[in-house]
Amino acid sequence: MSPKIHDEHLAYTGENGQDFYFPSANYKLSQSELRKIKQHFSTISDVSGLQLISFSHEGIKYGRLRTKDGHYIGSKWIRRNEDWSRINYTVMVKIEVDIYANYPKRPSVFEVQDFYAIVEYYLTYEFEESKAMLAYIQWTSPVEEDNIGLKSFKQLGAYAFIDASAIDHCVGFIEIENLFYIVDKEVDNEQ
Repeated sequence: MSPKIHDEHLAYTGENGQDFYFPSANYKLSQSELRKIKQHFSTISDVSGLQLISFSHEGIKYGRLRTKDGHYIGSKWIRRNEDWSRINYTVMVKIEVDIYANYPKRPSVFEVQDFYAIVEYYLTYEFEESKAMLAYIQWTSPVEEDNIGLKSFKQLGAYAFIDASAIDHCVGFIEIENLFYIVDKEVDNEQ
């Protein structure tokens, strides 16, 4: 199935079973966002010889993602009110990480690890003649788990682009006394 762009009220349909949903808008990336686009594509392609000027400044911004499982995940871009009970843009992200990345002489060994983030917006972006479905996110600081299994982090961290397919599901963040606790309904249901 090839990707299609529907009218602005429906979606952009990708090849991986995920869709982006309205609202949507043409979007001009800032220089900072372009650097983050280049960083993202450097993990899958040799872009070291490319200057920022060779990357397109334009993409299409979307407000929602429908995952392969049929769940809808929003973005901070479309948040309309301050009602914390309706936030659905804090997510768990699953990414393969080389556990020996700091040891250049060791062969790569990849394992899937969980990370947490806030989705700022979704973006379709054309790179090397194909469209990528990306999410612009803000990472959390490293997550710690206490002796009873509560996960927490101290602050929000850097911004980055990731493949939207790395987003696994929604979680909740609750701030209590300078710590953010992670509420994960899917983990709670498994126990």
